[in-house]
Amino acid sequence: MMTTKLEVAKQQFNRCFTNGIVHPDYWLWDSWTTSNGKDEYDFYCLSLSRLNDCGKAIQPSERNSHAFHIRKFRTYDAGTNWSDLGPVLSPSESEDMSYAGNVWSGSAIHLKNGKTLHGFTGIEGVDDNHPFMQSICFGFSTDTEHEIIPLERATLHPRRDYQFIRERGYYLDSIDRLGHKNGEAGGPIMAWRDPFLIKSPDGTLHCLWSAKSTPATPVIAHVILDVSENNVSVRHLMKPILLPDSHEFTQAEVPKVLYSPTTQLYYLMIASCDRLREGQADDEVSKQQRLYVSRTIRGPWEPYRSETSIMPGLKDRFGCSILSSDFQREEVQLMCPVTEQSDEASILSISGPKSVSIKVNNLKLFTEVEVA
Repeated sequence: MMTTKLEVAKQQFNRCFTNGIVHPDYWLWDSWTTSNGKDEYDFYCLSLSRLNDCGKAIQPSERNSHAFHIRKFRTYDAGTNWSDLGPVLSPSESEDMSYAGNVWSGSAIHLKNGKTLHGFTGIEGVDDNHPFMQSICFGFSTDTEHEIIPLERATLHPRRDYQFIRERGYYLDSIDRLGHKNGEAGGPIMAWRDPFLIKSPDGTLHCLWSAKSTPATPVIAHVILDVSENNVSVRHLMKPILLPDSHEFTQAEVPKVLYSPTTQLYYLMIASCDRLREGQADDEVSKQQRLYVSRTIRGPWEPYRSETSIMPGLKDRFGCSILSSDFQREEVQLMCPVTEQSDEASILSISGPKSVSIKVNNLKLFTEVEVA
């Protein structure tokens, strides 16, 4: 009898998980995926040991005081079983020190040359008062070498590229306050993070991430990239993408974008949060998964339902990943990180796969399509 890839994986890797990932050794959150073919997917997420170097328990509320890593899992059966492939990127010193303090969320996309391009958020770790200095970074890996080899310099760094970024319409606090622990001028912490990579039907490589247009107004940043064998460069930094209901929240995080050849629509999923300041009590903060639709990647974006952009059935889920999509049935399969607001047994773990409807009932969008 032929040995399946799943059986090989269970023999090769130390730990496998079924119907979600509740890891006994690591806290897991904020996630993204890539597809390797039918039923085969890689899953990435932020990860932190549940114990510090002295063996003392790290509480979820304390995690920003520690260095994270990006951890990789693989499935061969569409998300039922997951093999733990271990850490693939950790903070390290580089030419500009842009990811010396920490690494935050990102994305990955397969290239024609066999490599995988990774986007991630670099945290410089300037000092205790400026722990949230963020920049947009990239790196490469191969399927045989899972480790991500990051570029030596951030591709877009708010301090280095301050004037360029501000001129394009994005908000950044004064240079001396970039990444400050108390947030930006009455708003939450700096937002220049969570790069998501997607190719449009014409082959153009886009990257979108969490940003702001005012201290408390979330937008989506958008750049067109050029990629060579060992480098990534900015072709064009576009003006901010606006969200129609941004007055309801202060941060639009971990964006994901899908394009449907069936409906010829783009779908934008974000994790929204109305946190006003770091350290704010969790019971004062609302977190939601939201979905928008547009006929172009630039927008205008509209809520996928006429009454709201909030996706139902995802209570205590944040930073979800799209595992697969079925546009004929108008649904996606999600892997869902579980927030600290859930029950103690499942917090900062991964649930799923979960089938979620993306059926559009936005009358305004349909009217605009008919007029066009």
